[in-house]
Amino acid sequence: MSALEALREAGALGPLDYWFARFLQDRLGAGEPVSLAGALVCREVAARGVCLDLEAVAGRAIALPGEEGRATGVRSPALAEWTEALRGATGAVRLAADAARLEDLDRPLVLDGRRLYLQRYYLHETRLAGRLRSLALAEDPVAGETELGRVLDALFPLGGPPGDDRQQRRAAEVALRRRLAVITGGPGTGKTTTVRKLVLALLGLRPGIRIALAAPTGKAAHRMSECMGLPLEGAGAAGQRLPGPLGGAHPAQATTLHRLLGVRRGYASFRHDGSRPLPYDAVVVDEASMVDLPLMAALAEALPDHARLVLLGDPDQLASVEPGAVLADICEAARGAGGRTPLGASWVALGTRHRFGAASGLVELLEAVQGEGDPARPALEVLEDPARAGLRRVDLEAPRAFHDAIRERAVEGHGDYLGRVRACRQGGRWGPDEVAALFEAFRRFTILCALRRGPYGADAVNRAVEQALARTVAPHARPGDAWYLGRPVMVTRNDHVQRLYNGDLGLVVEEPLPRAGPPRRWVAFPDRSEPDGFRRVSTPRLPPCETAYAVTVHKSQGSEYDTVVLVLADGPNRGLTRELLYTGISRARRSVEVWTSARVFSESCARLTVRASGLRGRLMSPEAHPG
Repeated sequence: MSALEALREAGALGPLDYWFARFLQDRLGAGEPVSLAGALVCREVAARGVCLDLEAVAGRAIALPGEEGRATGVRSPALAEWTEALRGATGAVRLAADAARLEDLDRPLVLDGRRLYLQRYYLHETRLAGRLRSLALAEDPVAGETELGRVLDALFPLGGPPGDDRQQRRAAEVALRRRLAVITGGPGTGKTTTVRKLVLALLGLRPGIRIALAAPTGKAAHRMSECMGLPLEGAGAAGQRLPGPLGGAHPAQATTLHRLLGVRRGYASFRHDGSRPLPYDAVVVDEASMVDLPLMAALAEALPDHARLVLLGDPDQLASVEPGAVLADICEAARGAGGRTPLGASWVALGTRHRFGAASGLVELLEAVQGEGDPARPALEVLEDPARAGLRRVDLEAPRAFHDAIRERAVEGHGDYLGRVRACRQGGRWGPDEVAALFEAFRRFTILCALRRGPYGADAVNRAVEQALARTVAPHARPGDAWYLGRPVMVTRNDHVQRLYNGDLGLVVEEPLPRAGPPRRWVAFPDRSEPDGFRRVSTPRLPPCETAYAVTVHKSQGSEYDTVVLVLADGPNRGLTRELLYTGISRARRSVEVWTSARVFSESCARLTVRASGLRGRLMSPEAHPG
């Protein structure tokens, strides 16, 4: 049996991996070492990497995907032998060093040193690296020094404590001086405040400037629009108050990156590209950690030559669900360069956390999970320290006992919410004040799951919790009634007509005022554009939704709750990573409970998300790239 057949039989290759390798063999005349490399690079992309690091896998047993420590009986060739075979497969592999221009890369595989790429991803990576380097080199102050200083003094007065407004001021100053600004920071570090003031500065210093606000998902774009419409607080220079809402001088709503670039039905490319650039002078992208390599490359290509790009995000959070970890790669390259290169000078990391108190155990736990502080003090020790309020670890029990325990915890955690639902139902009052109080109460507690399926996944937890809560929330509900009062639902598919997006959270309510006949059920969603702050959508008009007493950590990004119960797993799992822990814990404002064993928690802290990529090296390299 050939290596490919053996790997396919063992489940180490998916159908696409296997048939791509067969294409290399049957149509392009590649030998087994080359076709094996093609199958593995295809598998790596499916696992959200960008390329295959030959040195990391050469001469080793090929492991099953998604398993801990399980290897097949097939070994990959030694590095020298493998590289030589790839160099000789001229019908299937193009050597990056031999390409004078990117257009010369006309074969399905590209070998660049020790990294093997699918052609498409090599082009994405090199083009993005070249564009980012060009932007970083371009200094373009929006105004003279005197005017720039006056506006910065008005928006970021330096009367506060050191390191507070100074960090935000420095971030805004970089964006006002350079074509590329990368502003990063954890939850509560003031990224939103900084970008709101930055946009105001751009509008004031360059009247008529065209600014696009964008985010990778509909939910993130909607949240960005809400935040940008809030009034700025504080006083400007000479005691003058700053303007309130930013008004109509910039786009009223942020949009998704896909809509910004212009999706074309039936086409793999966007409407805007290098030949048809975007009609904007500045593009601000929020939640940039969720932007994958192909999408970021498309944005960079469509950016006009004169425009500036501002990226906001938290590189320690979960990366995109597609190949690449672009923001993390940019930050690593900038960190390695320090302030000695244009890329290093374009990056500002905000560090002061405003959401948490200075002595909060949550801050210490987040820093420990990130590997900051005393390396001899593991995160588990911080989590289990009884002197730190707001932190707790709970051992996972067998599934039946776990479901009983999580039901009890959910009833306790949602106690105030359940009481308010009963009061609304009994009083027949579902006005804006009552609905606002319901949302406030619901956000005091949530359950986040690392997994979606399995006994400890979000689906099973939702069923278990709903069995307990449905009797309390809606004792009058008919059997099988999906829209009982108080049911929390999360949208799972974008619906631009209803202005609802994947990840939006709503609550089932009745009509605001009593009327003759049976009251109708609606799902209320927070919406600052509505007069009473909520948009009510009738249940037949809703896009697909699911119950949301428990959601996955991935779905929770961008949300905040007072108390978070974070459910991991009862055994090792490659999906449990430091980034997942950090993202789940950082959703909490006051306290967090991590339900898992000490071993699984410690192993998760030590397991980093590794996505093979050459972007960091390309951004740090002084050499020019082809094309």
